[in-house]
Amino acid sequence: MTVRQALKVLTDQQVIASIQGSGRYVRQPQAAPLLSPAVPQTLAVPHAQKLQAVAESAGENVAGTPAEQTPEPEAPLERERAPESRTVPPSPSGIYYEVLDFAVVQPDETVRTALRLKSGERVYHVRRRQFIRQRPAAFDELWMPLALFPDLSYAAMQSSTYDYVEQVKHGVIDRSEQELRARMPSVEVAQALGIDRQQPVLEQRTVGFLQDGTVFEYSCRVTRGDDVPLTWVTYRHDQAGGVSSPACGWPSSSR
Repeated sequence: MTVRQALKVLTDQQVIASIQGSGRYVRQPQAAPLLSPAVPQTLAVPHAQKLQAVAESAGENVAGTPAEQTPEPEAPLERERAPESRTVPPSPSGIYYEVLDFAVVQPDETVRTALRLKSGERVYHVRRRQFIRQRPAAFDELWMPLALFPDLSYAAMQSSTYDYVEQVKHGVIDRSEQELRARMPSVEVAQALGIDRQQPVLEQRTVGFLQDGTVFEYSCRVTRGDDVPLTWVTYRHDQAGGVSSPACGWPSSSR
């Protein structure tokens, strides 16, 4: 049924009145007589409702626009939200971290070998920036065994990793084996540290061991080259009378 046909039906039923030059109007309802079986039951509906009912049968509403559809329910809010801030307030030492990525992944061969893992064992992969006195000082990428730290959290990585291992998990750190080299920064590292790509950085790769020999961490820290003084102390002879190796003094910082 078209809108024109619907309006004609309503006019014939004296539901609406047409005034030339003015338009169509809904008639005022009158006292309804007792209905006979021959009278359509739709006449028992108030005028406005009949107007809508007939018009909707033509796919239109009373204003001549498509009939309203039942609104769809709103999409539920996300169950989990990203942290309000990825950084924590500076500690008294002025050191704090901004976590960039925190995920559980399958390690590649290099990471699996460094952590002495079996095939199929998963690890935490964390990328973060270290700030010292509001200034980006280091870019960390580290891997830790999932089985060793099943409850490691995003929040824990906003602070020192070593504090988490020793103070929260009550592990005893025995040593770390480190390799240090100078190199040019990648685009990602240069942006993270706010430096030019032509400015050299220091890359420190570390394998951390607990007292029982368990490897708890494999990490790569890239530090601004202008922030890290290196102190070398070389002894000509050790206490036993032999020639000693040079010792490198790496500045202590919260890891």
